[in-house]
Amino acid sequence: MISGLSCGKEIRLGNIFGEDDRAFVVAYDHGLMLGPVKGVVDFESTLKKVITGRPDAILLSPGQVSRVSRLFYGRGSPSVIVRADWTSAGRYMSGTFKTLQRRMILTPSEALRLGASATVIYAIVGYEDESREADDFAHLARFARDCDKASLPLIVEPIPLGPKVTGSNFADTLGLIVRMAVEAGADVIKCSYTGNKESFKKVVQAAGAAKVLVLGGEKMPDRAALQLASDAIESGASGVVFGRNVIQSANPLAMTKAIRALVHEGAKVEEAVKILGGA
Repeated sequence: MISGLSCGKEIRLGNIFGEDDRAFVVAYDHGLMLGPVKGVVDFESTLKKVITGRPDAILLSPGQVSRVSRLFYGRGSPSVIVRADWTSAGRYMSGTFKTLQRRMILTPSEALRLGASATVIYAIVGYEDESREADDFAHLARFARDCDKASLPLIVEPIPLGPKVTGSNFADTLGLIVRMAVEAGADVIKCSYTGNKESFKKVVQAAGAAKVLVLGGEKMPDRAALQLASDAIESGASGVVFGRNVIQSANPLAMTKAIRALVHEGAKVEEAVKILGGA
């Protein structure tokens, strides 16, 4: 495991990353930022199917955890990861966001009381007002210290966003935020794929000893999602955090099994597609 961590952090990270040091997380926290999107309104029935496919962890909002806590009882159940902040960034993924807001909704100790093995917060770079970026970074550093005191692993999700971020500098900006987050105390990075292996390898390298999990983002065809996961892992990622590409799949259970095969069993994309029934 990562050196320098308390044994509590090591144990909790070990609940997420298996003996192969890889992790497959399914995200269900979209309702916090995006509202009643497909797959999160009546999420419990889908969640039961997903859990059958044996992901390592499920990312939930605080309100969701208490409603489905019984699904995480017993050995072999996935770990719980809890989202600790909210942002309006989801509404501004294209264009400016002068009115973007971000608020904390959970403390590390509250996350622990919910049974979390880790917590997730955003790190946003690209504000027109650099003082807001500085305030966000200071807050990230304070939260990282609070997580350290609680022996709770911190997963940081960097978001390059705003008028300063372009297609040509996205990968470099992402690498910048990743390194900043690690320097501030992030144990794991959850980030977007940069579009190609060469640039994503640089992002993974920027994370140093911290593990990198690639996120799936918007819903795409199943085969494309599996290819993204495979390319990211080949580029050095330690696994994936997929939400809509699992919970909005026509067959969430099969998709979960297919991604698990990629992450933990060394399956190739075509082998994973066969698990989906040739989808």
